[in-house]
Amino acid sequence: MLPRAEGSRSWAVATHRRLSPEGRDIGWQGAEILRQGTALELEELYERALAAEAAYRAGEPIMEDIEFDALMSELERSVDAALDGGEEVRSEVTAFLATPGGGVDDDDADFEHLRPMLSLAKTTEREDLDEWMTGTECEKFLVTPKLDGVAAALHFDGGKLVRLVTRGNGTVGQDVTGGVDQVSGIAKKLPKSFSVEVRGEIVITATGLKEASAARVEAGKSPFANRRNPVAGALRKDQADRDYFVPMQFVAYSIMREEDSVMAEDLAELQKRGFTTVLDLGMGAAVDADVKGVHQALDAIEKFRGDDHEYLIDGAVIVADDPGARPRLGEGSRTPKWARAFKYDTETATATVEHIEIDVGRTGMISFTAVMAEPVRLAGTEVQRASLHNAAHISEMGVAAGAEVEMAKMGDIIPQVLRVVKPGKTPWTPPTECPRCGSPLDTAEVRYYCRNESCAVVPRLTYAAQRDCADWDGVSESLVSRMVDELGVDSIADIYELTEEQISSLSGISSSGPKLHAAIQKGLTVPLERQFTALAIPATGRGLSNNIVAHFGNLDAIRAASVEELAAVEMVGPKKAQLIFHGLHTEAMEETLDRLTKLGIVTTAKERPAAAEGSPFAGKKVLVTGTLPNLGRSDAKEAITNLGGKASGSVSKSVDVFVVADGAGPKKVEKIEALRDNNPNVVLMTGEEFEALAATVAEE
Repeated sequence: MLPRAEGSRSWAVATHRRLSPEGRDIGWQGAEILRQGTALELEELYERALAAEAAYRAGEPIMEDIEFDALMSELERSVDAALDGGEEVRSEVTAFLATPGGGVDDDDADFEHLRPMLSLAKTTEREDLDEWMTGTECEKFLVTPKLDGVAAALHFDGGKLVRLVTRGNGTVGQDVTGGVDQVSGIAKKLPKSFSVEVRGEIVITATGLKEASAARVEAGKSPFANRRNPVAGALRKDQADRDYFVPMQFVAYSIMREEDSVMAEDLAELQKRGFTTVLDLGMGAAVDADVKGVHQALDAIEKFRGDDHEYLIDGAVIVADDPGARPRLGEGSRTPKWARAFKYDTETATATVEHIEIDVGRTGMISFTAVMAEPVRLAGTEVQRASLHNAAHISEMGVAAGAEVEMAKMGDIIPQVLRVVKPGKTPWTPPTECPRCGSPLDTAEVRYYCRNESCAVVPRLTYAAQRDCADWDGVSESLVSRMVDELGVDSIADIYELTEEQISSLSGISSSGPKLHAAIQKGLTVPLERQFTALAIPATGRGLSNNIVAHFGNLDAIRAASVEELAAVEMVGPKKAQLIFHGLHTEAMEETLDRLTKLGIVTTAKERPAAAEGSPFAGKKVLVTGTLPNLGRSDAKEAITNLGGKASGSVSKSVDVFVVADGAGPKKVEKIEALRDNNPNVVLMTGEEFEALAATVAEE
């Protein structure tokens, strides 16, 4: 079977106000002091992706497919960069990436797929694609357009269609059989022997969009903005609930069989039976091609990119299609090893800058966005805002009001200014005051900061509510905003001191107040490392918080630590130590910590489990690479610590134990194998072996 490429779905237009490419800029510069910016960017990416995935599941998409697809790619790159640099990445983030569909539950999902509808590993480089093709040792490849729509599966029994199911999160989808009458491309007459599952993409063509928009206007609604938006919502409605008809088309890309088959032959069979397939679209798809032939097919498909063609495509899919290829190459937990999605080069456009917008992030970091005088069409969407790096970079490029600039969506998602084509009349002046509170900005580093705690109170307290922190179940960003606006909350201590009556008085809460109050109070009992993480002190995350707590043992010792003592903690170093020390000793943080201590938070580190004594990890440096079957990255690092080891973030000679899990990068695996060849004392473990060992600690 050919799985759906990650992110191939229907979305509405989104404006990326605070989704900046600063994390990648940090990677380019390699500056230690800016690694905090990497973490912040990663968190922003994750929150955007999580919100988009959840909105899509709810039938209210907030982002276009091409944007979500590249958003996931950018998130993957940021995670890799953070891990390679020894940074902490929360378990929720790695779990989100490791699970098709982000693992986001769909309340309407009601059908478990007989076999998961996996994502596809993606590449934008032809050299990488050639390397993969050579590695498959196959002579036949099937190249087809990667359509932009909603992946779905048709279930036939005795020649009759019995079910239409969306992909959902890859494991469980929604039964939308009631909307199938709007979908063409499905064979009408089939023999009784036809009892199979056919997988494909449900799309709206350019012609279909015109018809659907006309019907929508007739029903008293506004026309559809683009072809990506209508599919998911239209499928959910059967005839009784429908105000208008949305003509859609099912385009098959595989038959799911128990035994291996040649996919090109399966598609030919579907064509003969009356299905529309990815080989019917006239986009130069190639079958039975060598590497050169695959390149020719990619070139042919690329000519059909853009909104002016009948079908929307966001790349191409290449499948190793030799008999027996798929079982031999196998599948990972998230992607198959016998297929790749190829993404085409980034499209560029020019526009005139109207002004540069300044905003404040969660930790007070200042972000910059170029707002254009008029929107331009870029990578399938209307773009009027583009992210900028830092103040120095803006000045160096010469971006200013009136300047004509060249833009691109980096990774096809983040609108970014590439260069100035024509300078403006007046140079841009970097800010010296916070745009939100007017406080003087800290401009000592490459990143500018507002050190006024109140500027980032909502995102900071929303961060504290997360599972890796205080775990206030049910406390969302919206609820935190209401606490701030209606009750004057501005610290974690304020939230813990709220009464049931106060929480119940918030707009939209009513009877759920007692439950929310109990969930918040439960946060007082979480372990010290999570209490410390919840403080959102600059440069810290769960992993670094774990290391700090393990090093000092209690909150009083942490508060009393000097910059030099903090720098001695694993993975901290002198520059992060300065940020952490400053964050601990602001007037607001000192007061908050005093109040939290009086409220009774856990202030002493938990004892190391007895299993750590005599553990094969005791005193060892351990690296986990790839995706573990059940544990997230943060949980894995915690297990390593509990087993007496130290977690490493990169491959090096100092690592004693390498845990190579599914999906580990080929280059990393090569480095690990080379180290093992030169040092027989290096220990290699599988992900399953590591989790079995970690379970011995969890049981105590």
